[in-house]
Amino acid sequence: MKKKLALLLAGVMCVTCLFTGCNNANPNGTGSESGATESGTDKETEKVDITELYNKGKYEGADMSEYLTLGDYAGIITLKESDYVVTQEEIQEEIDGYREAYGTAEEVKDRDIVQDGDIVNIDYVGRCSCGIKFEGGSAEGFDLTIGSDSFIDGFESGLIGAKKGSTVKIKVTFPKDYKDADIAGKEVEFTVTINKISALVLAEYNDALVSKITNKAITTVADFNKYVETELKISKKGAVLEKFQKELVKKTTFTEKTNALVEENYKEALKYYEDYAEMYKYTFDQFATALGFESADDLRKVIKEDAEAEVQNELVMYAYGNAIGFTLSNETALALLDELVLIQGADSREEVLTTYGAEMIRSEVYTEALADVIINNYK
Repeated sequence: MKKKLALLLAGVMCVTCLFTGCNNANPNGTGSESGATESGTDKETEKVDITELYNKGKYEGADMSEYLTLGDYAGIITLKESDYVVTQEEIQEEIDGYREAYGTAEEVKDRDIVQDGDIVNIDYVGRCSCGIKFEGGSAEGFDLTIGSDSFIDGFESGLIGAKKGSTVKIKVTFPKDYKDADIAGKEVEFTVTINKISALVLAEYNDALVSKITNKAITTVADFNKYVETELKISKKGAVLEKFQKELVKKTTFTEKTNALVEENYKEALKYYEDYAEMYKYTFDQFATALGFESADDLRKVIKEDAEAEVQNELVMYAYGNAIGFTLSNETALALLDELVLIQGADSREEVLTTYGAEMIRSEVYTEALADVIINNYK
């Protein structure tokens, strides 16, 4: 499933979970989709032999001319070191993000003036220019982090410098495209009382926190550091790969056979989303709306675009790999599989292969290994 729709789908899953009580048991970042099994198949009972990973994909070393005429890839992209090197600062920033997420708010005792980054407990009432309260514009005992940009522009900055216990008035203008037509594009005034000022204290970074973050999938700081570094490295390689694919697809001519693959991929993806909607008792129109689309046709259009990108990206990668004589060694395949084991929080190589299938994993590690080659060729 493509990233664009995967992120949207995750949002729908969150909303659905509020009503169904479902729970993601793996806080390592792998949702229910990653652990899903094929319909009617109990993959937990299937043991995938590690040697199945060594089976070459159907496009490896194949004649790709029936699918495309590969574009000129000489100098197609240029990379700088920050595109592919993971720094200690980036690792620390990621770790601090977890520490912040698991931090605690403690009331500030040595000052009574609101600063950027503070967590303020407030009561507020919003009124239109005519003095009438508008729906959704009032609350009591609300905790707001200054600088989070979770409120309308000008609201949070208007509280900086305010004193605890004081009441301030803040005028802001809502965007013209704001969802509430009654206040869209209009100036409103909020009356805000500062009840309490707190500051976020980051959680102590230790083995106990790591175990809590990962639900004991990772139990030591050292292993979690490795996990974060690996995750960032894969993310950077993915960004390089996406950039390379985008430019190469532009220069490549695809045949009707590729178009047929796109149509097949689209139909399979569409059925997947239709079945998903049905599972949660949505009509497809309701499902599209829940994902933020204006109509089901708009969703179908994105699914078709994703299907086209997925097929074309896969084909150009194998065509490029074949053109430069790239081969994936078993040693490299296993090393990259171990990275997937770490990222997925799995217990073994066999578990990852059993969950996803050797064919899919072979494709993933082939592409990632080729990303390393691309980085070396264009840095």
